[in-house]
Amino acid sequence: MIKVRSDVDTDRLQQASAYALGLGGVLPFWTIPFVGAYAAWWGEDIAATIAQWGLFYAAIIVSFMSGGRWAFRVLEVDMRPTSVFGGFLGAVAPALIAWVLIGLPPTLGDTEIGNGLRFFLMGALLIIQLTQDDDQARIGPAIPQWYMRLRGLLVLGAATPLMLPQALGFIRTLVLGDPA
Repeated sequence: MIKVRSDVDTDRLQQASAYALGLGGVLPFWTIPFVGAYAAWWGEDIAATIAQWGLFYAAIIVSFMSGGRWAFRVLEVDMRPTSVFGGFLGAVAPALIAWVLIGLPPTLGDTEIGNGLRFFLMGALLIIQLTQDDDQARIGPAIPQWYMRLRGLLVLGAATPLMLPQALGFIRTLVLGDPA
């Protein structure tokens, strides 16, 4: 067997790769606020399609993060009395909720379930997953601090365009009484 010596700093490579791919993965979320703003220019059909892509992308990312949570549970089952199914249910619940949000009809009874609400809830799911990761960092297998810093940055970068337009619209309605 031939041994190969390498001077590659694998920790730095790991962090740089995770940051580059993670930040690149946040970029599609920033198209979402512009969909409505330019809907008249693109046309309603194209704007609706782009919004649908945004919702699917958000659900995929929530599912991806749920997969990471699942892996943590495989490495170490959550034995706390408040844990349901050893933490596996908490790991997968955000992904299941995200896909239910995608499949809901535009109206449910008398309640309109528009894309703004769906985007807002997707952002909330990402924040919930960050709190799960933060909890994991404190109780389970060691999670490097750089990873938690990256997770915080990525959730901020993804949740902001998902949640801010809806939150500003809600504030506008409260302050001005203007639903538009």
